Amino acid sequence: MDSSFSYRTVICFMGDSANIHFQKWVRYFVKQGYETHCITCSRQDVEGSTMHYVGYGIGKADYVLAMPRVVRIVRQIKPNLIHIHFLSGYGLLSLPLFFGERPLIGTAWGSDVLIAPAKSHIAKQVVKIVLKKSKFLIAVSPQLKEVMVNLGADSDKVAVLPIGVDTKVFIPATNRDGHLLKVLSLNSHEPVYNTGDVIEAVAEVKSQGLAIKAVLVGKGSETERLRARVASLGLDDCIYLPGRVPLQKLLTLLQESQVYVSMASSAGTPVALLEAMACGAFPIVTDIPGHREWIESGFNGILVSQGSAHLLAEAILKVADGSIDRQKAQVHNRKLVLQKADWDSCMLDAEKIYREVTG
Repeated sequence: MDSSFSYRTVICFMGDSANIHFQKWVRYFVKQGYETHCITCSRQDVEGSTMHYVGYGIGKADYVLAMPRVVRIVRQIKPNLIHIHFLSGYGLLSLPLFFGERPLIGTAWGSDVLIAPAKSHIAKQVVKIVLKKSKFLIAVSPQLKEVMVNLGADSDKVAVLPIGVDTKVFIPATNRDGHLLKVLSLNSHEPVYNTGDVIEAVAEVKSQGLAIKAVLVGKGSETERLRARVASLGLDDCIYLPGRVPLQKLLTLLQESQVYVSMASSAGTPVALLEAMACGAFPIVTDIPGHREWIESGFNGILVSQGSAHLLAEAILKVADGSIDRQKAQVHNRKLVLQKADWDSCMLDAEKIYREVTG
């Protein structure tokens, strides 16, 4: 990379600074030597970046009330590029900037184009404006690109760029076998992820006499309900809800688990799935576009219908009885992630987009 280019380029990011993937994205460009600024409604620092906290702590109204602040900040820092992450909320916050002279890039993450426009007419109009006015757009999956084009984006200015996985960190363990089948879920405890189905499936699997342990990492609005359901089924000895965990603990769980499960009804780039694939856990996930991009059912994973705890249980039992060649799937999945979702390769592509937009 031409270091002189990075040192004279100022990038302004707009997004949720509490989001780990947003943090990783910004830190990459900090490390490359760019001057970076983050405009955010969250009170979370991103190391090495200049933070501009514009929220008032009153929820979605922040996106409207903070608009004058955002305009003043952009005038002050004079960025070469503004990159909006999450097109509904932060897209709304960015609307006044489209009347300025700074080029804007918009990245769709998933629910901002898959769910928000369907639930809210205002959100739909905001997303359509951002898609039309942005100089360039990034979709984190082919499905999202298709949705963005259907909402009015020019297909020629939408690049598909997954949220990558650090394949130097997420690596397989040397040995994960044993008498106990270990199952891992990494989704937030929100309705869209249907984590309750995992609990019901584990109950069915255990009733078949299989020794099983399930760890449901995450936290959310449904956590207490999920804990209560585990207790009511008498599964406290085999289902654990540890909340959010630090990276090293996450790696340990991924490397120990034979099976990764997700019953999500929507996904952009399913980063947790890719991390599991990189670490060698066998995926059993819902049959939705975001998962079908990565999984060929019966070969490198199993796709199950949404809302079917019974089918999830059957798939877990199939893995346990040796019907699936997990070793072959592990090798294939690792290779697939290296080829299509390696973090460094994805970010080099992102940097190339920045150069083209500012060139």
